[in-house]
Formats: sequence, C-alpha cells, structure tokens
Amino acid sequence: MPHDGEELSVAFFVTGFGPFRGVSDNPTTTIVNALPSHLADMSAAATKEAHCDGTGCASVSGVNAQHLASNTTTHIFETSAQDVKKSIDDLFTAGEGTINDTGCKDVVLLHLGVNYKGKWFQLERAAYNDASFRVADERGYQPKGECIIPAEENEESCSCEVVMMGMTAPPYGHKLSTTLNVPSLVQKMSSERGYGNCVRSSSDPGRFVCNYAYCYSLHKSSRYNETAAAAIQSDVGADGDFCCTTVHSLFLHVPPFHVVDMKTQLTFVCDLMDLIQAELAKSRGRRRR
Repeated sequence: MPHDGEELSVAFFVTGFGPFRGVSDNPTTTIVNALPSHLADMSAAATKEAHCDGTGCASVSGVNAQHLASNTTTHIFETSAQDVKKSIDDLFTAGEGTINDTGCKDVVLLHLGVNYKGKWFQLERAAYNDASFRVADERGYQPKGECIIPAEENEESCSCEVVMMGMTAPPYGHKLSTTLNVPSLVQKMSSERGYGNCVRSSSDPGRFVCNYAYCYSLHKSSRYNETAAAAIQSDVGADGDFCCTTVHSLFLHVPPFHVVDMKTQLTFVCDLMDLIQAELAKSRGRRRR
C-alpha cells in the first residue's frame, strides 16, 4: 500500500467482452459486471474493520479499497472491432465519464479477455498493429493483414509511417508496449499477493479482437500522453514544473471458470488493481523528490 507522501490518484476503466462465435457466457462479462459491487463490499468491509480495531487500516488497505470503489468505471465491449474502436474513442473525448473527467493523475485502462485454452492469468506486455482475424467478429468483419491504427484518411496502405497530428502512425505489425512494468507486477502478484505460478507475463495477445482492443488502446493512450504533456509544457516553459494526467493501458487474459473459479478471478482483478495503484503512487512520489 502507499506510504507517506505517496498520493492515491488513480482511476480505472475496466472492460470485458460480450459473447462471440456462439459463446454466450464470456467470463469477462461476469467478472466486469460483478466488479463494482465487489469493490463496494470491500470498501465497506475495510471501513468496518478499521473502525473496529482502531488502527485506521484494513485488508487491501481501507483507503485503497475506498479509492478503488470510488474511481472505477466498467464497460463491456461487443466483440467487434467497430465497437471496440468507438468505445475507446469515446473515453478520450470531453464529457462526463471520460478520462478527462476523472481528475486523477493516472488513469489505467484495464482490458480483460478470455483465453479459453489458458491455465493461468496472463498479463500482456504488448500488442501489435496487425488485424488478422482467424474468424469473423460479431459484425462479420474478418480482416487479414490490415492495420489497426489507421493511416491518414484515404491512404491506400499503412505499411509506411504517416504524420498524424504532428506524430507518426506506426507501420503494419509494429509492436506497442504498455507503460506499466509487467514483469514487476507479475513478480509481486506471484509472491506478495500469493498467486504463485498462476500469473505469468505474455507477449502474444493473439491477433483477434483482444489484440485489436489492446493495440488501439495503447495507441490512443500514447497519443494522449504525448499531446497533453506537450501542451502543458508549452504553457509552463521548458523548465517549468508541471503535472498532467497520464494514461496507461494493460490487457489481462483470464482462464475459463472451470480452470479458475469466478470468485478467485474477481479477487485477482481487485488485487491487481490495488497493486497497480500502489505502484503508480510510488512512482509519482519518487518523481516529486
């Protein structure tokens, strides 16, 4: 949990996927829909425990549980490229319920997808600018060797870099990596949080809608961070002290419920969120020193 001088200022947007290819019950739908009430129950339990023992702290640390409950938004994607792109674009617009509305210094887009052949939790380190769907998505879209991140409108190909808002669009197949320290998160979830070998790092999210969502989310987060930092830096001057919201994106592949039960998976997601917010608070504290 955060120590003195490590301020909690993290908001989470947690997403799951709906049905796909005849699979009516996607485990991530169940987890994400149950998350708000579970966080609220954690917060209430932590507050009660703190009041009872007089210490002012509780499991998943009372303050942490309360902050998570108050600063988490959930959403279920339709398992289609079109809906994923629109939903992520909406998060980066102005208005209520968007990234700009959080008032937090760090925002984490935590995307959940199921690996039906999985035996453990996989934290994905990267995604790829490659839409090559083995089967069609829920809207019948089945790209082969297409870019996820678009080049300039009316470009015939995105195989070369193009200028977008003063920045470049990555070429086809380009690897985009998360700003979060996945090896550290895996190590701490394994040892400190007690999940052992049930959590692992991965660099291959597939090439279906999971990779599509992660790649587009990483791209939008990177562009947001670059644009916001540049705008604030120009206002305060090159040597000024400034702070703006930083957006991070992370993808978690979960196993099916017959491998790891729903309650354990829900607890894992909460533990992961708690660890991420603690790590980001530490990072902010180090940068202030």
